[in-house]
Amino acid sequence: NDCNSQADEGGVSLCDDSSFCNGIETCQGGSCVSPGNPCVAGETCNEQDDVCGISLTSSSCGIPSGGWQAGKTYYLANNVIGSAADIVCFPIAVQGVTIDCTPGVTRYSITTTASGSHGVRVTGNLISATVKDCTINTPLTSVGIGISSTTSLTAINNIITTDNSASSRGITVQITTGTQQRTILLTNN
Repeated sequence: NDCNSQADEGGVSLCDDSSFCNGIETCQGGSCVSPGNPCVAGETCNEQDDVCGISLTSSSCGIPSGGWQAGKTYYLANNVIGSAADIVCFPIAVQGVTIDCTPGVTRYSITTTASGSHGVRVTGNLISATVKDCTINTPLTSVGIGISSTTSLTAINNIITTDNSASSRGITVQITTGTQQRTILLTNN
């Protein structure tokens, strides 16, 4: 588009170049100007899915390179499959972490293979986390999403598949001794 008072070339605004990762263009002095990357420091831009966040590119379970960062959103970039040694695929003990398995149009999955494992486990004192748009597959005596201690969980639009045994759980809350407060928000799971 060329700042000629018409949205053309398939754009929806005067300067739309259909690229997310160079920001929303504006007309300045008769030319289209891009403000640059719309993501904040420490985040990467995903052009395919039009999102900013920290991309989990490994197909293996574990803590991301550099550790979890408080208040950040992590996007799966592919399906993740745990090994027999992975008891917890994604252990979260940092405040405000979000795992989003569908950063755009592709829904990625977390699959655990160890008996007694967790897809995602949130633990720690006064920790809150969000797990959204994930498909979590767990084997015998396993848990899709688990929380313990004084943690809070928001789980939105997750599909959790277990083996239907009496000891398998989709979402669990572990209660230990003492007075503990938890906030759990479950939407479309």
